Amino acid sequence: MSHQTSQPVFQPAGPSMLAFARQVLKPGVRGQLARRLRTRLWADVSAIGFRRDLEEPFTAPDAKIPVVIRQLTQADAPAILGDDDPTLDVLERWERTARLRLWMNGLGRCFAAIAPDGRPCFVQWIFLPADNAGLRAYFGGTFPELGPDESLVEGAFTPAAFRGKGVMPAAMARIALEAGKLGARYVHTFVEVDNMPSLKGCIRSGFPAYQWREQHWRFMRRHNEFGPLPADFATRFAGMYR
Repeated sequence: MSHQTSQPVFQPAGPSMLAFARQVLKPGVRGQLARRLRTRLWADVSAIGFRRDLEEPFTAPDAKIPVVIRQLTQADAPAILGDDDPTLDVLERWERTARLRLWMNGLGRCFAAIAPDGRPCFVQWIFLPADNAGLRAYFGGTFPELGPDESLVEGAFTPAAFRGKGVMPAAMARIALEAGKLGARYVHTFVEVDNMPSLKGCIRSGFPAYQWREQHWRFMRRHNEFGPLPADFATRFAGMYR
């Protein structure tokens, strides 16, 4: 298993229990959290697998702000993975906590897009074949085994302050090239079918749709099935290309 060059030591303080409870009880937030819990109990979740061939020419799009791509450092991590900012809503805390767990685990390599003011404005992990065992242990079969010339990019996250600026496709397209520097020709990623902004972001990052995943949740356990794109894919997902 490959590891990050340095491990973070910060422990996010988080909000007070009262402040956290107030956010959770907001109608919109409460509904989204309840849907996530129901999914883990009993649901069938479809996702599209995308694959970029790095030998195919592609011009990366630009974001509305210039970004620099490099590995996330221990000094960077609190700004994008910490949750001690009182203005964060509970859903962003949830997303940050999920990435913080992955960062603390040390699996793969975490790359960041750095904004002009020095803040990280996007993160995404690169996984290589050497990470296969770690991926199985951490994600429970959510991703197929990586072959010798393959990589996986996952864990994409853009803080709310930087959304709407085209950061994801600009950064993801360039992070894929970092996978090429590490020996990969093909770069895979997966996005659930109800996440249209991320589906569009993958297309704009140079990732064509490649395969289909069905994830079956039953009482907090999941089973994954992989196969070709459905016959009506082009019709069902025409919105991805607009």
